Amino acid sequence: MRVFLLMALLGANAACAPAPPRTVLEGTNAGRCFRAVVIERADFSRSYLLEIARDFLRSEKERKLAKLAIFTDEDDAINTTFGKSGPSPGYRSWFPVFQSVVRKALPMADVILSHGAGVLRYRDDGGHFESIPLTKNNPLLVSVENRQYEIVEVSLPELLPWWGKYGKAWEFEIFLKSPAEPRLDDGYALSSTMGDRFGASRFTVTVRDDVWFIGSGRFPYYFRLTEDVTPPTHDEYYRSEKVSCLMWKRGQLNCTKFNPVDEAGLHPLAGEK
Repeated sequence: MRVFLLMALLGANAACAPAPPRTVLEGTNAGRCFRAVVIERADFSRSYLLEIARDFLRSEKERKLAKLAIFTDEDDAINTTFGKSGPSPGYRSWFPVFQSVVRKALPMADVILSHGAGVLRYRDDGGHFESIPLTKNNPLLVSVENRQYEIVEVSLPELLPWWGKYGKAWEFEIFLKSPAEPRLDDGYALSSTMGDRFGASRFTVTVRDDVWFIGSGRFPYYFRLTEDVTPPTHDEYYRSEKVSCLMWKRGQLNCTKFNPVDEAGLHPLAGEK
């Protein structure tokens, strides 16, 4: 009888255990790794996300840069990973899509690792956002002199299956939030740091003082893994500035500071034609 009860309890526990994550996108090279997985929506919990994150940290701790994106829907995984996947939109074309995406937003998480340091970020079904360092050092924080920048998003185009067919893709694209108006000199310093840290010579770095990279094609329409969920107004966006840096190959780095008007070819606040 006792054996029967023990077996029944073990069976019940196994039935309640979350199903393992299902990989839908994956790419690796010697120094970097990207993986997008789907879990059951009912299993999306802080404890299970931490379990997945710690497993990923153990398995990929030697990587210069590794990202695990966790979704509850395969279409959401693909759409979010590939961003806008088209020409950079202006505010008026971006905003209605953003509103539509927000209404249908699903829970999501990611794990960013670099040289053994890691952080888990997630937004749950109730809209709660949390960022949890997995190690003493947080790989998302980068300092230039006494100014601390935060890596908002990491995209690894070179490791994604579809982009690899069209010549050389960027090794990575990094989006950072600055503590104040972005500085051109800091763009150069941040790019040099990113290239050295992540072992790359062909990448982009984009810096804003918020998380609304509306004009960047690789950035998703709605970025869920941040506390800042209120978008700028049309006027606020067109008054903002950003620093954009491109490294074509080692030693050839160019940074430019401009606002979305320059980017879209529009006169300030004149509206979009």
